[in-house]
Amino acid sequence: MRNSFFTIILLLVTTCIHAQDADYSIFGIKAGSTIGFQTWNNIDQDALFAYNAGIFAESLDGKDSRSSLYAGLSYSQKGSAKRNVQLFNSNGSGSLFGGTFTRKYIFHNAILNVGAKTRLEKRSNGLTPYYSVGVFGSYTLSTNLGEQQNNVFLFDPIDDNVRKINYGLQIGGGFEKQLSEYIGIHLDISVFPELSNQYVEQYGSNPPFIINPYSGQQVTLRDRNIKNLAFEITLGIRFLREIIYVD
Repeated sequence: MRNSFFTIILLLVTTCIHAQDADYSIFGIKAGSTIGFQTWNNIDQDALFAYNAGIFAESLDGKDSRSSLYAGLSYSQKGSAKRNVQLFNSNGSGSLFGGTFTRKYIFHNAILNVGAKTRLEKRSNGLTPYYSVGVFGSYTLSTNLGEQQNNVFLFDPIDDNVRKINYGLQIGGGFEKQLSEYIGIHLDISVFPELSNQYVEQYGSNPPFIINPYSGQQVTLRDRNIKNLAFEITLGIRFLREIIYVD
């Protein structure tokens, strides 16, 4: 399935690149906020508030085309958090740090997404609503999982079990507005549900016993799968590229 997914990405990217030889195309930059969620073995974690930034391109059949293909390359932080937690030491007695704190699990990702966009009728205020559907592939550049690795945090995920390559869907929508003939902006809200697990931890028939640092109780570590869900709100600057053929 993974090979089929990346074959589809390659074909769509090739289509978008070829479309840049058309009469009109769009390219631009974007940045914004990311709200990340993770499901650990069907248990939802708290949200992580992070950011994203990237570049994008769109192919157009005409200057006022209602539909387009797009491709984007971006950096995005995904992950989750535990808030208002209190930690116990490795023998299960007493608390550490003298109070509660927030533990963040941050995954730094390079993301390639491709898909199709459809524009609706322009409104009287100059805004053009649109919706988009696509797929994405991501590569995990690094994480912060090793920042506090000691006996207490053996309960938490570790870098050794992070999967570098992941994939999923992109569903979004927003508004475009032209500022001049060749420059515009957009506000985009998209959701990125992953179809693969970014983290897979397996112990088989011999799971270890460890102190749960969040409860102070001894527990058995179980197999753990972590999957991402991210919401991105981005503001983009759009530049129209026009090719005029002269005989």
